[in-house]
Amino acid sequence: MRTISDFDLVHLVQSGSKEAFDELVRRYHRKMLRVAIITLRRPEDAEEVANDVFVRVWKYIPKFRCECKLSTWLYMICRRLSINRMLKCMNRERNVLHIDDQIFIDDNEPTSWKDVLRSKEPNPSECAVLEEEETNVIDGLDLLSDKQKEIIVMRQKGMSYKEISQERGVLIGTVKSQLSRARDVLRGKVKR
Repeated sequence: MRTISDFDLVHLVQSGSKEAFDELVRRYHRKMLRVAIITLRRPEDAEEVANDVFVRVWKYIPKFRCECKLSTWLYMICRRLSINRMLKCMNRERNVLHIDDQIFIDDNEPTSWKDVLRSKEPNPSECAVLEEEETNVIDGLDLLSDKQKEIIVMRQKGMSYKEISQERGVLIGTVKSQLSRARDVLRGKVKR
């Protein structure tokens, strides 16, 4: 079945052929795994996302109209699932702060939570404001496009502008511009 085109393979899967679906998985599983690993950097999460891609494909392939290449559609599904997984992990991990973890505040050099805590101890009313702002930031993430979420997450993970530009295949200026726009959306949400 390797000689069959992706277009024909899609039509066979849409008609219910499990053999065709198995072939689709054989062709693209490793590629989806690589895409997920690049984004998540954790093989166990990447494997789970790569498998989830094909669960989604099986569910939604009847609606796939071949307006783009199959590989493009799979890539888009994989990127979205990877970003969502990364955000979910960040939300889970944000409740566990390690005192020596590095954080990035604006465009400054990395600092640690220890340094932030030394600088000023917030009082209870400041904590309430910070909690509300945190909620607004999380809500603001929903307003961002997938690209904007991805770039915010990459920067928060400590990646430099150069690393982000290389991974995304864009110029450093584009990275800075996209990051600035994403931050503007988040600032607008936090000010509300």
